[in-house]
Formats: sequence, C-alpha cells, structure tokens
Amino acid sequence: MTVNTIRDTDVGTTFKVTMQKLNENDIISIFDISTYTTLEIQFLSPTNVVTTETCFFDTDGTDGVLTFTTPNTDVFLGKGGTWHYRGHVNKTGADFTNYNWLPFIVKLSAE
Repeated sequence: MTVNTIRDTDVGTTFKVTMQKLNENDIISIFDISTYTTLEIQFLSPTNVVTTETCFFDTDGTDGVLTFTTPNTDVFLGKGGTWHYRGHVNKTGADFTNYNWLPFIVKLSAE
C-alpha cells in the first residue's frame, strides 16, 4: 500500500491500487483494466460515506494499477480517522470493483 497516514490538508498524496480478481480456483490474479474507460478510486470515510474520485492508469492498465493524486484538500479536510479505499472500473457491458477496502489514517492538521 502506498499510503499509510496522511494529514487532512495534504496535497499531492498518491494513492495506488492494484485491481485483482479471483479465478475459479480461488487464486488471486492481476486484472487487466487497459480497455476500461471509467477509472475511479472510492474512499470510505470513518462515517461510512463513500466519495468517488477519478483516477488514471499508472502505466497502460495491463498491470491493473490505478493512481490518484490528491489535487486539493476537499476530500479529507476536517475528517480525521480511519479511512479506506478501493478501485472501481467500468466499460460498456462490464463493471468491476475490488472486493477489499485498503485502510489508511487521516490525521487532522491540528493534531
């Protein structure tokens, strides 16, 4: 995981998530997302509110990695606590969301 702890006022923090799927033998593998057109990272707040942010491929999408860099502090400002994030991709006829939420901590700038 790229992020462990951030401040609610941080700008330029990078979140990366690798899209993974389970095959019929319950083996986890990288999910090629190169043909998907909607790329998002979902953030789950400590109060269970989901915020969706547009993100980008880290390379060409064949590695399954999505990247989001915080452009401003609107998402986390004044909202400290344990947050979670996961990837979501979509294209015509297909929708895929990572099954697991990845945790991180947001500390208030006043702390």
